[in-house]
Amino acid sequence: LIIGEDVTGTLVSTLGLWVWRRPTKFSLKLDRLMARDLVGFGKFVMLTHQLNFALDRFDDFWAGTALGGVALGYYSKAYEFATYPRKIISRPLQDVFFSAYARLQHDRLRLSKAFFRANGYVVRAGFLFSPVLVLVAPEFVGIVLGEQWLPMVFTFQLMVVYCLFDPLLVTAGNLLTASGAPQKMTGIRVAQLLFFVPAVIIGAAVWQINGIALAADGMLVVGLVVVFRLTREYVDISVRKLFAVPLLGLAAGGATVLAVSNFFRSPGTLLWAAIKGAAFSVPYVGVLLLLEWRAYRTTLQNADRLLGLSRFIRRPGLR
Repeated sequence: LIIGEDVTGTLVSTLGLWVWRRPTKFSLKLDRLMARDLVGFGKFVMLTHQLNFALDRFDDFWAGTALGGVALGYYSKAYEFATYPRKIISRPLQDVFFSAYARLQHDRLRLSKAFFRANGYVVRAGFLFSPVLVLVAPEFVGIVLGEQWLPMVFTFQLMVVYCLFDPLLVTAGNLLTASGAPQKMTGIRVAQLLFFVPAVIIGAAVWQINGIALAADGMLVVGLVVVFRLTREYVDISVRKLFAVPLLGLAAGGATVLAVSNFFRSPGTLLWAAIKGAAFSVPYVGVLLLLEWRAYRTTLQNADRLLGLSRFIRRPGLR
């Protein structure tokens, strides 16, 4: 499978760039000044990627080494669940907004607006998606994955902090790199690794995989605090404006789930999972629409103006 994937990807990319859609005329002539700039920039990007790999894998490595294969299986599945918000929410934005950040790096006002819009979406979507995922995890895991996976549910629920804030760290890191400061992201990853390795070892010894999950949460908080301080050098952003409304929605959704639980409870059924998901998401979305409707309406109008979405909705002959 690995050979097939690598060979296919390399072959298609090579044919595409050299034969089908060659972007420019290639030359073997070396531009020393450009090469020096690219190496100076790229060495930090490469080092950051290696540190990312270590952060993503050390907890799995230690879970398997110190606690055994069964514990590793539970932890790795819980960690996989915790990274879904990153894959679904922030990854689609990375390519688009990374380019936007690079384009606007010398225009602080527009860069600040772009950064706020990206993170505003990440926070609002993450505060909806992550709690729902945590709430329905017991039923989803037991019914869809099987009862043998139920021991990983609490470990995953402990990683709710990771679910909520990991996408923010990704977008903020993209800003630093696109603004020409990849070494700052490298420093953040080094600080996270220095915290994470001993925290994982101690957490595993005291609380097994639950301790490792808490270490992952702590590592993320360390990185997030540092990265948002560093972003203030490049953008102006209000943390209160970014988080206030989603936190109100989170409180409203959580209170509704608690109230519903007092009147109806049927653990282990998909119906109960659906009720919990709806009890959280409906008030959460309601709070956002109530307090931020004008912003959403403006966003929809801008999207319609840029993409012409309304012409697919209106029927011919109607005004």
